[in-house]
Amino acid sequence: MLPRLLTLPTAALGLSLAACSGEPSESEMLQAVTKFTSTLYQQQAAAMAFVVGTGRGNLPAMPTVTAFRKLGCQPVEIGLGHVCEFTATLSGRGETRDRARFFRGADGTLVMSTN
Repeated sequence: MLPRLLTLPTAALGLSLAACSGEPSESEMLQAVTKFTSTLYQQQAAAMAFVVGTGRGNLPAMPTVTAFRKLGCQPVEIGLGHVCEFTATLSGRGETRDRARFFRGADGTLVMSTN
């Protein structure tokens, strides 16, 4: 009787772990790239304001992702997540092709890492 009672929780755990380890979707990747770009811009703007001062000129506008396309992903060999290739265009600049690691954060959202 006990093994039968454990079947449902074990199956649910397996399904939830599979969902966490699945390949990220293009829309999730776009959100992660947008968040990464915004964080990087804020850090660079803070550093520039510290060095130059806040009263000396305006900071350039924060770049936005105007086009994004997922090219493919492979699971990482060590650790969690996937290494994915994608193309992106930032604020009308030319399209760039890049590669980054994507993994689930503690809150379940997709996070981008460049290393």
